[in-house]
Amino acid sequence: MKKIIAAAVATAFVAPAFAADITVSGVGEAIFIDTAGATSTQIDQNVTIAASTEMANGMTIATDINIGADASTEYGIFNEGGNSVTISGAFGKIDIGDTSGAVDAIDDSTSTAKELDQGTDGNDAAVLWTLPSLTEGLTVNISMNTDSSTVDADTSSAGAAAGMSVKYSASGVTVGYGVNEYDTNIEEQIYNASYSMSGIKVGLETLKDTTAAGVETKQKAYGLSYTTGDLLLGVETQETSSAGSVSTDYTIYTVQYSLGGGVTAYIETSDDAKTVNSDTTAAGLEFKF
Repeated sequence: MKKIIAAAVATAFVAPAFAADITVSGVGEAIFIDTAGATSTQIDQNVTIAASTEMANGMTIATDINIGADASTEYGIFNEGGNSVTISGAFGKIDIGDTSGAVDAIDDSTSTAKELDQGTDGNDAAVLWTLPSLTEGLTVNISMNTDSSTVDADTSSAGAAAGMSVKYSASGVTVGYGVNEYDTNIEEQIYNASYSMSGIKVGLETLKDTTAAGVETKQKAYGLSYTTGDLLLGVETQETSSAGSVSTDYTIYTVQYSLGGGVTAYIETSDDAKTVNSDTTAAGLEFKF
């Protein structure tokens, strides 16, 4: 009887006063890194707490909190960013907070590597609206940045902005285009395409940033991967250039093997042809739950 009463009391304290679906997910990762003979170890950890509820009018409200620690300069628990409140309904989905910008929402079509990936890097936004699909395979995003935002968001560095992106997928082919324009006359623009068939995926992407003075910086990335059973093999390249001068020229190889239960072991190598002694090898064990 005492156990039954104790259980009832505990349930009274933890049970929510409303019907909400709550999930907890995350990742823990141990990595050994060697850069030109200098070795280090790194622990990456991230936990996401997500909750959602459906209202009487059919709309769904959701929120998420992301916490963790994943860099050599971090100690203890940190806000990992990406926290937002989402409203979904017949109008599509509106994500408010530290969310992807329209360009960021469709980038990384060439990324495969887990630790040494370079990829492209679109900016975040304060609001991302994903419109209802007009036809199968079509995704349209509209984003906006406010004049300022919370310190955990990459939305206030260039001020207010508006963005738009379109992605279309059919028969294994995906193509995308996006643009984000700031009030300060800064612009980011992306083109990408990928093709997947029988475990093979190939992708290409160009991200162009233009300053108010008209100076362009381009990131060009290419990716190729092959998946067979639990094994994935991949190669990526990424080149950054500005005013006709190449500043980075990366080549990354990755081998990943799924051990089951959310556990993946991997080994990767990376080299920047524009940087002396940049050869890097990373071996890691990742557990997702």
